[in-house]
Amino acid sequence: MTNKKIFKLSALVFIVAILIVFSISCKNKVTRANNLTLSGEATTEEVVKVDDNKDISQFENKTYKSNIEKIGHVSVVLVAKIVVPEVNESYLEVRYIDPKDENREIWETEQYYYPINEKGSVYNLQYKKANYVEGNGYVTYTREATATFGTDGSLTLKWKGDLAERGDIKLALQK
Repeated sequence: MTNKKIFKLSALVFIVAILIVFSISCKNKVTRANNLTLSGEATTEEVVKVDDNKDISQFENKTYKSNIEKIGHVSVVLVAKIVVPEVNESYLEVRYIDPKDENREIWETEQYYYPINEKGSVYNLQYKKANYVEGNGYVTYTREATATFGTDGSLTLKWKGDLAERGDIKLALQK
């Protein structure tokens, strides 16, 4: 063998060794993103039963979490849960969490209420907020969304109106 062939062979062996070391180190690397559930992947093997004769309170005490979503120029993780403080006052609470710090909310928590007569897996939700504007008094604005609960442990949120640009965001049931 010539020196040129030996050099090429040793360079090839070196490159293969570097690739093996790199692939092993990447496989074992732990990141905060590994703690997040990917959108649409249920975290439970249990099928979620949806009763078409019950309202949104059938999902009480269930928490749903999205993957990291880009909304505008901000990256967030959505966490949603059903809150039932009193009969006929259930609502879907949506929190916008910083993906780098799960204890920090990026935006104000929103409470989406639903029409009292809706039952099953699909709910038309409404969020109303009144802000005080100097000279105009209280100005109310409304946001609307549709929540669809799947038997696979998913919750899909679809905003309407000016927030429709968010698209459908799928959240997964958390244990």
